[in-house]
Amino acid sequence: MKTQPIIIVATIFLIVFGFAFRCLYGTNDLFTFPFVSTVWGTASDWVMILVTGFTALYLVKSFAEQRRTNDITYSQHRRTIMPEFTINSSIDVHKVRIDGHIILTLEQNELYSLRVSFISDDFLNQSDILPIDMTVNQSITFVENDISLFQFGNSVCATLEFEDSEGNIYRQMLRRSNSSFHLTAPRYIKPQSP
Repeated sequence: MKTQPIIIVATIFLIVFGFAFRCLYGTNDLFTFPFVSTVWGTASDWVMILVTGFTALYLVKSFAEQRRTNDITYSQHRRTIMPEFTINSSIDVHKVRIDGHIILTLEQNELYSLRVSFISDDFLNQSDILPIDMTVNQSITFVENDISLFQFGNSVCATLEFEDSEGNIYRQMLRRSNSSFHLTAPRYIKPQSP
């Protein structure tokens, strides 16, 4: 079991004071019995200042630890309400097809304020017709641009930003890697401090 530093400091102080009191008894006003009130009143003021300092130090440490615990708890809570899309690709990018499309289905939790940014020419820009708020199992479809069927390489096609029921913002990216598309895991976007 770990001993608290304050107990160690208090124990050392009492041992040193007891030893000093015994060795220096009667040599000055601080080490006489009965205690002189004017001398010990001043000494008690200094002890109170030290105790208050230690208390303030431990309060600050305690608040920092509590904040860290709250952040961890809230992060775990955010994971339970975080919306997440899954991908269902109905196209083979090796074949030239004009009717190819990607279906993204909301797998869990409702989302709000969906914003889609098409970064490449892989898909027709249809961001104006996509829903803003979605419920579980609702889908959105991205229509592939026939010009891009010959493009290969690893690139980000689109970025999806959305909010959960508490207003936390997340980002998920649709990537193309040669012959397939995949979604990154949703990532929490910390709010910008003013």
